[in-house]
Amino acid sequence: DRFVNHAAAMPPSEPTSPPSSSQTVEPGRRLGAPFAVLIIGLLWPTQLVNASSVITAYAQADIAQTFHTTEIGWFSVIYALVGTLLLPFAVKLSDMYGKRLVMIGLIACGVVGDVICALAPSFSVLLVGRAIAAAYVPVAALALAAARDIFPVRRLAVATGILSAGLGAIIAICPLIAGW
Repeated sequence: DRFVNHAAAMPPSEPTSPPSSSQTVEPGRRLGAPFAVLIIGLLWPTQLVNASSVITAYAQADIAQTFHTTEIGWFSVIYALVGTLLLPFAVKLSDMYGKRLVMIGLIACGVVGDVICALAPSFSVLLVGRAIAAAYVPVAALALAAARDIFPVRRLAVATGILSAGLGAIIAICPLIAGW
């Protein structure tokens, strides 16, 4: 009695249709336009952090001369300090409101800070703008976290690899941009 085949007593299941061609993925299939658009959308904000840091590092001597200050160290310190302090709050806000919305808000804040820096009449105003521009710092971490949410497992390694390789590329290109 214990070895009765209960599967025979089950009603026949509905026939399953084979997966459509849009559901199957060939092993050699290219990544495609949607993948490229998403990568570019995540790559751009992650590069803002590095570009802002590298370009301004090369410009610090000129900034010190322009504003006649010997306190130029604060220019980098305030960016790193405020950016690091913002990170846990940005992560918590992204859990509450979504990564996309928080990243857009941080980028908008960073742009406001960049505009303040560009129009700064004094070194203290420049530092305030630089502190506001530090909102870019959490964006890189959120973009990598968003990649884990967006991309399927089979493409996650490629996506995070491209995002990480972009960091090296920007470090190579930014000194040329800073000199220009």
